[in-house]
Amino acid sequence: MRGLILAALLLLSAQTAAQPTLQVVVDAEHHAQAWWMYATLEPGGRMLRGIPIGEFDPDWCAADELTVNAFPEAVRNDGPWPLARLAGEGRSPFSTEGRSGAGEALEVFIGAYRTCSGERRNFLAVLAPERTGRHIVQVESISAGKAVFQYLVADADGTGFRIYSCLA
Repeated sequence: MRGLILAALLLLSAQTAAQPTLQVVVDAEHHAQAWWMYATLEPGGRMLRGIPIGEFDPDWCAADELTVNAFPEAVRNDGPWPLARLAGEGRSPFSTEGRSGAGEALEVFIGAYRTCSGERRNFLAVLAPERTGRHIVQVESISAGKAVFQYLVADADGTGFRIYSCLA
């Protein structure tokens, strides 16, 4: 019985550790305006898609993939720029999948990171999930200063994507 309880606690702990911990705070007075100018992204995760964040960048102390659900309800579905409609019906504005010119399956996503010195920025990551060994193809910091919001729009034919930025 004690072993069963311990196993259940370990499983619960592992599931909790895998959950994204990104906190997105938007000043309530500005939900209907250019809300990204009043948003703060505070990552807290230690893994990205099952990969330790140190493999993306050894200077990162926390990182999370952006998801629509991490944002307050007031900016998800309401106002002049609702997140739920940015990328199109049923698609994420923060991730997409496709193939490289050589036919390799790729996953592309946007996230937020915090360095151990406290600097917060957004990043773009490209993974090759079918590769053996290192799955990370490329990681780029894509924001500087007050820019807190970038999103992806995949091309209709699946051959590429564009990154849009909302700057302060």
